[in-house]
Order: sequence, then C-alpha cells, then structure tokens
Amino acid sequence: MSSFKHQIFLPSLQVSLQKLEISDKVSNTKMAPVPSTFNIPYSQKNIPTIPKFQYQKMLVGRMEQFLTSMRWKLFWFKAPTQQQKEKKNNYGFKSTTKPPAQPEIKKFEEDLIKIVSNIEMKPFNNSLQTKMKEDMRSIKEMKEVIVSSDKTSNFYLIPRSQYKDLQAKTIQKEYKRVGEEKVDKINAEAAKIAADLELDNRIEALALKPSYLTLKDHKSDWPGKVHCRLINPTKTNLGKISKSILDRVNGEVRKATGFQQFKNTKQVLDWFNNLPEKKTLRWLKFDVTAFYPSITMELLNKSIQYAKTLTHLTDTEEKIIFHCRKNILMGPDGTTWQKVTNPDFDVSMGVIDGAEVCECTGLYLLMRLEEVMNKEQMGLYRDDGICVIKGGGPEVEKTKKKIHKIFQEERLSITMEGNTTSVDFLDVVMDLSSGTHK
Repeated sequence: MSSFKHQIFLPSLQVSLQKLEISDKVSNTKMAPVPSTFNIPYSQKNIPTIPKFQYQKMLVGRMEQFLTSMRWKLFWFKAPTQQQKEKKNNYGFKSTTKPPAQPEIKKFEEDLIKIVSNIEMKPFNNSLQTKMKEDMRSIKEMKEVIVSSDKTSNFYLIPRSQYKDLQAKTIQKEYKRVGEEKVDKINAEAAKIAADLELDNRIEALALKPSYLTLKDHKSDWPGKVHCRLINPTKTNLGKISKSILDRVNGEVRKATGFQQFKNTKQVLDWFNNLPEKKTLRWLKFDVTAFYPSITMELLNKSIQYAKTLTHLTDTEEKIIFHCRKNILMGPDGTTWQKVTNPDFDVSMGVIDGAEVCECTGLYLLMRLEEVMNKEQMGLYRDDGICVIKGGGPEVEKTKKKIHKIFQEERLSITMEGNTTSVDFLDVVMDLSSGTHK
C-alpha cells in the first residue's frame, strides 16, 4: 500500500475566520493601532463544503491509518514475545517503522481501497453555505490583519503596517536578534537527548514558525491602551516529553499537599460551595502580570527543587525540562530572536509544556502563600489567584501587603482587587453574601 502524507484541515470558521461584519462602532480614543471590532453573523464552528478530491484524500489517509493499525495488531498477535521486548516509554511519539504486509488481510485491504474510487457525491448547497463561500473569498481579499482577542471571543481588524509595528515593538521589549547558529545548537542538544532516550528516529528537529499577537481586550483600560500577548508557536518536540514529566510531577505534588490548583470551573465551584461561614468572608483576587515570560530560571529551579521533596524527579528529567526552555522566536520577515535576559531560558506562550511549567511554579507559589493564609482559603488557576479573607477592610489590606511582598521576593508583579462579597473569576460570578453563583 502506498504511503500518503496529506494532512487535511477542514476550513471551519473558527480557524479560517470567514468574512466578519465590521461594526460601525469604532473607538475615537487615540491609540496605535485602532482596532475595528466586528461580529460573526453565524457560528464560528460551521464548516463549508470542500471539493470532492479533498474528501478522497482524507478518506485515503484515514484508511491508511486503519490498515496500518490492523497490520500491527496482527503482527503482534503472531509474535507476542517480540512485543514484550519492544515495550518502553515513547512519550506518545509514534514509530516511523511501517508494519510488514500481512497476507491474511491482503484481499481485505484491496477491497477497502477500491471503496474510495467508487464513492459518489451529490451537489449540496444552501443559503448558509453560499454565504460562507462568499465570506471566504472576502477574507482572502482583505488588506487588514485579523487579530483574535486573548480571553474573549472577539476579533479585530488592524492595518498590516500597524500590526507589524505593534508586533515589532512587542518583540523588542524582551527579545534580541540572534543568528541561525543558535537554532543549530539547540537542535544538536535535542538530538543527543532524543538519542539517549532511543527516540531520535521519532522526534523532528525544531521547526521555526512565525510569532503573532492576540489583543487583551479584557483589560480595564481597553481600548484607551492596547495590550498584546505575544504567542510563539515555535516549539521543540521534546516539549511533549517535558509535558508528560511535569504532568506527573504536578499531579503528585497536588495530591501530597492538597493545594487548590484549579483545572476548570467545576473545581472552582466545588471549592466555593465548601467554604464555611461565607457571610463572614471577603474576596481577594490577584493576577500575575505576564506570568509565562516572567518565570525566571531561578524561580523554576526553586519550584522543581520543592517538587522533588514531595515526588521523584530524575536528573535526566530535570535536564529535559530545562532544555525545553531554550527556544527561538521567529519575528517579522523570518528573523530569529531570543530573550535579552538569560537567552537560554524562555517560557513563551504556546510552547507544548508551557501550562505545566506554569502549574509547577504555581504550586511553589501556593506553598509560599501558606505563610499568609491556610491552603483552604486560596486557589490558583495558572496566573489567576483567588482567596477569601475573614474580616473587613483592614484585614484584607493587611493580607494584600503580605501577598505583594511574597511575589516581589520571587520577582513577579501582580495586580490585586478585593474586599468584595462578589467576584468574577474565570467564567463565573460567586457571591459570598447569598452563597450563590452564576
């Protein structure tokens, strides 16, 4: 059976951002750039119909995966002792070795492949499909850049020149230009690690991808001031291994400590519903400013050393985690960049293990916050923290100062708001006075 390497992406509106209606309401506040808001007249998850040949390529690709799996299953069934020798932790990386052909299913494979050429399709269209096709054409002709928001579902149009200027300024705040030899050095180190794990035939070299911006339109001073988040999609494939290691470590630390490190809204509500004497409490909420890029080598090292007191982490695993911090950012026109301070350490948005690094650091910070309050009073979701304080304004202010001091000691900046009975956290509003949420 011939090998197909086609990867099919259905052009859903959520990915392609089909034609969006520009709103007439544009802020008159002076800023650079001035984003124009626009609305989507239908669900972003709608999928336009695609040409017949794309469906056929997708079917062939899926059938190849299915038949490859069948060949392996039959091969291991016929040679079970060989399978025992092959067992090892591959961290989710699939083998590039093709299974040998199995004569028992040869006829079945031939018949299955014939199905693709015999499939018939009838033309289909309706008003929604027509509208989406028109919108797709309009999107391709747009001269502006479509920029998504950071935490909301909004999208904005920014002229290309202004977007490039904004991107360049954002990059130059923390990054400096470097040569391509830096990429070669990172790849050489990654190749050695992969070889030591016997995964060098499964892991690809670092592939540079252009960075991009999202807009923080949830900030209180928006749109008077435009805040951006720089996303770096360039990521080392060893990040998958680091993610697996940190997932295990973080889970074991959470279990050992009982810290409230939230994964979703349900866990937040479970914690809220179990708070005793809600009417005597006040909310205190904090947000770590630019948490990912603010994590330093020293802070991550402290976090890992703290985790090692509660769980097992080998020197090799620790080396992999820190290697994955060596990353390259691709700027406009294909330029390569590294951080100005400590260029061999970067926790950029979008890396494979970024969330897990953030959580590992968060567990260390929760340990530090136990100097101020009990662990039952506080919780953390990535860079968003929340806690309850018993008492009124003076007690809340005293706690705020102590929390500020702890984060300053770790060279982190935070914003805080508190002394309220109602709080908006993640995507819910929780009210201590009534004990309800919505």
